[in-house]
Amino acid sequence: TNNGTAPVVAQVQMQTPPVQYTADLCTGGTPSASSALGGYPASYAFDDNDTSYWTSDLTPTPHTISYQHSTIRNIKRVAIQAINDATLYKRAPRNFTIEYYNGTSWIVAATFTDVGWMSPGEKRYFEVDVDAWSLYWRIVITGTDYGDGYVQIAEIEMFDHVYTADACTGGTASADTAFNPAANAFD
Repeated sequence: TNNGTAPVVAQVQMQTPPVQYTADLCTGGTPSASSALGGYPASYAFDDNDTSYWTSDLTPTPHTISYQHSTIRNIKRVAIQAINDATLYKRAPRNFTIEYYNGTSWIVAATFTDVGWMSPGEKRYFEVDVDAWSLYWRIVITGTDYGDGYVQIAEIEMFDHVYTADACTGGTASADTAFNPAANAFD
C-alpha cells in the first residue's frame, strides 16, 4: 500500500498459456531404479534408443525408476514408451505415480490408473499439473497389464512448458483508482 491508502503494483507481466514443450530434459543427469534385471539397467530407459530398455527384477511391485537432473526442473509432461515386443509390451506401467523429491520426502505429482497399452513400441504422454522444481523425479509403478512382476520401459522423457515472453504489450492499462497511472505497472 501507499501510506496505507491504496495498493501499489510495481510491475505486471502476463504470459500466454503454454502450447509447446521443451526438448527432453533427461540429459546430463543420473538414472537409477529400485531394481534392474542383469543387462537391462535404468540408463537404458533414458538413452534415446528404443531398442534398449530397462527391466525390473522379478519382485512384487512397486518398482521405481528415477532420474536425477543436473539442475532443478519443473516437469509438466512425461513420455513413456513400451518395448517393441508383440507380447511383452504389456509390461509397461498400467498403474503408477510420477513423484518429485522436495528435499525431505517424495511428493506425488500425478497418479495414473488403468493405463492401457495398445501396441508394441507405443509412446504415451502423461501430464503433470503441479508447479514443483526438483532435481529428483521418479515413476513408481504398482502394476502392469502383463502381471508377472516385471516392468519394462523402452524410453522415458520428461518435459517442461515453453512459455512466451511478456504478453502485456500493445494494450491499454486501466485501474479503479490510480495514485500512479496504471500504465506504469506495465512499462
